[in-house]
Amino acid sequence: MFESFLQLTQMTLATTRTVEMVKFYDSLFETELEPAEVYGTRLYNGSLAGIHLTFCPNEIAGVQAEQSRHQLVFRVSDLMAILSRVEVAGGSIEAPLTDDPPTQAILRDPDGSTIQVIQS
Repeated sequence: MFESFLQLTQMTLATTRTVEMVKFYDSLFETELEPAEVYGTRLYNGSLAGIHLTFCPNEIAGVQAEQSRHQLVFRVSDLMAILSRVEVAGGSIEAPLTDDPPTQAILRDPDGSTIQVIQS
């Protein structure tokens, strides 16, 4: 266990389908990603759950995985509101919903990574 203060302040995700990822995360999680020209390429910066978020094209990041480079887990107050926007935003609902009413779902973003969303 850490004895000193620990806080996650930034997250960078390597993206393959960057434009589609921006649309998906902006639509579902209101990340408000904005382009920035850096290192001779375009990055996107915004905020996700109060944490600085950067999308970096995989050509720069050099990640070798074809899918599931990351898995995020979110707790949300209105799961059905999120689920109603997934496909319009360019993603898919991967796993069947649990319980009635649903309490969680597994989504897949445009790059193929999974996201678990849990109703609070």
